[in-house]
Amino acid sequence: MSEDLLNKFISEIEQEEGVADARRKAKETKRDTRRGQGALRREQAKIELKAASRGAVRLPKEQAYLEALPLERNEAKGVCLIDEARSRRAADNTERNMKYIKYANKLAITKDAVKTVVSHHNKSLVKSKQLRTARDQITCLREPKRDRNGKLLKKKSGSVFSEADFARLAKSSVNAKQMQAVKTTMSVFL
Repeated sequence: MSEDLLNKFISEIEQEEGVADARRKAKETKRDTRRGQGALRREQAKIELKAASRGAVRLPKEQAYLEALPLERNEAKGVCLIDEARSRRAADNTERNMKYIKYANKLAITKDAVKTVVSHHNKSLVKSKQLRTARDQITCLREPKRDRNGKLLKKKSGSVFSEADFARLAKSSVNAKQMQAVKTTMSVFL
C-alpha cells in the first residue's frame, strides 16, 4: 500500500513539473492510435505550458511568448501595477543635464586659448613641411601630388604611346590593321 502511494505521489510531482514518466509515455503511444495525433499533441502542450508558467521548464525561443508575462507574475505576488509601471519608466535627467551645462560653461575655452592652440598646430605643420623637403632632398623621393584640400591628385589616364609612335610602327609593319587593333587594345588597358 505504501509503495502505491509513493508511486502516485512521484507521478503527480513529475506531472506538475512537466516531466513525463516513462510508463506514461508508453501508455500515450498506445492511446495515440485510438485518439489521433492532434489530441495527444494538445495534451502535451498543455502540460508543457503549465510547467513553463511555474518556471519548472524553459520553452524554446519560438514559444517563449507563451510563458506568463512578468506583470501577471508580479500581480500574483502582490506587487501593485502602478509601482510596476513607475519602476519601468525612464529616469528623468533634466536636473542633472542642467548642472552639467552650467559646469561646462564655466570651463569654456577663451578666444586667446584657442589662438594659442591653433598657432601651435600651425607651427607643427610648418616643421613637418620642412622635414618633408629635407627628406626629399636626401632620398630623392617625391610625395604624390595633392590639391589645395590635401587630397591626392589622380593621374591622367591615357596611352603612353603617341600617335606618331603608332604611325611609325604602322609603316614598318606588314599589316596596318593589326597595328590599329594593338592601338585600340593599348588604350583600353591604360
